[in-house]
Amino acid sequence: MKRRLPNRVIFGIYTIAYGNWSGILAEKPDNLPAISNEKSIEARLGSAFKQYKAAVSENHGIREHNLKLLLVPLSVRLGVDLDTTWIASMNSFAQHRGQILHQSSIDPQVQQPPDPATALDLIQKTIFPGLIRLDRVLQDLL
Repeated sequence: MKRRLPNRVIFGIYTIAYGNWSGILAEKPDNLPAISNEKSIEARLGSAFKQYKAAVSENHGIREHNLKLLLVPLSVRLGVDLDTTWIASMNSFAQHRGQILHQSSIDPQVQQPPDPATALDLIQKTIFPGLIRLDRVLQDLL
């Protein structure tokens, strides 16, 4: 008889949903649908996937908190599968982007424009290679 290994993505999404998102976030996001208490595995898996899909739909960022919410349920290990320097760069990039957006909406005259050469360098040397690594990690999970 052939033994099948459990699918890490399905297992990850299921355990995160039924573990109330503990271990990823300080608290479960408010906007996620309730999980099913039915006994059938199909209903419980469907409920877990519905909750993960809602978490993805509600995500609007690239900071570490957002990456945890999106990637840890898929069994991606931040700091192991993805470099901590890349994660810090994503945090910094998001923070800088947010400052520019929020300052420009308050007072467009005060805004310090980003240096295109610095931004391009960060994207080419750090962010893009990290995204390629993330793509490889996700492909390996399939």
